Amino acid sequence: MKILSAATDCRTPGPLLALDRLLPVVNLALTEAGLTARDLDLIATISISPDRVAIDPAILGPRVGHPLQRAIGASRAYVFDMLDASLAKVMHAVDIFAHAQRYENVLIVRTDHCAGLDLQLGSDLHLPDGALAMACRPDGRSRFSSAALADLSPAVTLADRIVRDALDVKATMRFASPPDLAARYGAAMRIAISRLPATGRSFTESWFSPDANGPFSIGVDLRAALVDNYSGSAIAVSFDPFSPAADAVSLQCGAHHD
Repeated sequence: MKILSAATDCRTPGPLLALDRLLPVVNLALTEAGLTARDLDLIATISISPDRVAIDPAILGPRVGHPLQRAIGASRAYVFDMLDASLAKVMHAVDIFAHAQRYENVLIVRTDHCAGLDLQLGSDLHLPDGALAMACRPDGRSRFSSAALADLSPAVTLADRIVRDALDVKATMRFASPPDLAARYGAAMRIAISRLPATGRSFTESWFSPDANGPFSIGVDLRAALVDNYSGSAIAVSFDPFSPAADAVSLQCGAHHD
């Protein structure tokens, strides 16, 4: 998969819904890739925070994809929301599927707005609000690797049964993070990277500092690399609290890399 552009927003203040934060980021990523919303063949989204729930509150899901499709006018794009996954898993799955379908232009987004989520993650894991958009061109060449974090219970998200207002807490996310989680994740990350072909750059998430960009770190660093005209191979590594595991996927950066 070739990453054409990446844009993020991890710092905008205010009581925004996830879609409100995401829209300007998507528009910037499309503009910098030389694309319009009508060029998109596929929109894939990942989000934990439940801004929108189905009528039955037992069915929990952000459902970001179709509201985003309507908001930007991506009338040609297929849409799917991927829940309970890491960004690396999403990128690999999208690359293989989209290449098989001969899609040329793909938008991958991640957005979280945690006002509607009661986070019970322990003291070592931090999920900030943010938005990430990447314009991509699938080539079917990505490779995926995962290194499990042993003896950890997966994160669970439990829907609230009574939701009266759009700004109400809609769900609880629980993850019992041990005090050595950062070190264990670092070790798993190195294993996951070692299982992939040698690469020029590695881009990783930073979930373990309240001042960092959490799962949006990959987008921040990818954007900086692309602005500096980096063109070449790379690996993106992300944390999957629902496995739990360190996941890695091989990428290409830059529109002109063959």
